[in-house]
Amino acid sequence: MKARTKICTRCHREKPLTEFHRRNHRVRSGRRAACKECTSKEARERRKTKPPKPDPVKARVRARTREAIRRKELIPLPCRRCRNPKVEPHHLDYEAPDAHLRVHWLCRAHHALEHGKQAWTKQVELFPAL
Repeated sequence: MKARTKICTRCHREKPLTEFHRRNHRVRSGRRAACKECTSKEARERRKTKPPKPDPVKARVRARTREAIRRKELIPLPCRRCRNPKVEPHHLDYEAPDAHLRVHWLCRAHHALEHGKQAWTKQVELFPAL
């Protein structure tokens, strides 16, 4: 009986299914798209690159904001766009002396939209309520 094979999406070589990691969720073959060799090589490359160091000015302002909230100097308000009570502080200017107190309160979805970090941000045109 012929062994079942699959083509790797990275190296484009045909390999037996045993050369592919299993997937936990259901896919047609039950295996990853990239072979074990390509997956390992990509993981090694990712480990070589160091993540960027956090900006110390931003970290200090965020810490002071958390402290102001804890001391009740800063009271979280509902989201400016959708009135959701679960909010995050959005800093407008980190350089101002009172930057930790100058925040806009936004829910997680609108905060992500403000920074343009969600893939679905273009859907705002379709769903203006967001």
